[in-house]
Amino acid sequence: MYSYKILEQSKQHILTLEDVKNYTRISTDNDNDLLESMMNSAVQIAENFIKISLVKKVIEVESGNLMNIRLPFVPVIEITRVTADEIDINLGDIKVDREILSLSKHVECKKLKIIYVAGHDDVSLVPAPIIQGIMLHISSMYDARGVGTVSLDSIFTLYQPYRKMVL
Repeated sequence: MYSYKILEQSKQHILTLEDVKNYTRISTDNDNDLLESMMNSAVQIAENFIKISLVKKVIEVESGNLMNIRLPFVPVIEITRVTADEIDINLGDIKVDREILSLSKHVECKKLKIIYVAGHDDVSLVPAPIIQGIMLHISSMYDARGVGTVSLDSIFTLYQPYRKMVL
């Protein structure tokens, strides 16, 4: 078993406020803060559903003594540091295959800590249906504010082909 925490997260650059305002047909600046908040929420919900990081993050994972660790956020951009009981492990002894980090040598330790960067460097690589789902989600949240809840069924249908199954 492992635990993780997000040490740093880039501001979402998948959508601009102008893109969202055009999509929702909002012409005033009165709700800019609300829309920005909805943008961040919609991106986080999309990430949680598809199990892929759309926004660049620095993550710290702590684990017991394991040779193979499933990293919670992908795509992995870079492994920045790995320590075993606070002693650095040579990054040359580490291999990452998709979301699995493997140590080439068995390391006896109580606590293995991994710090890595995940997400998309280039937001143009985010598939159009995911962007469409985020836009639809923001528009639905804006329309339903103060009145009711938002149905995520049609939004999740757009995300479904990109969802990573974790077993």
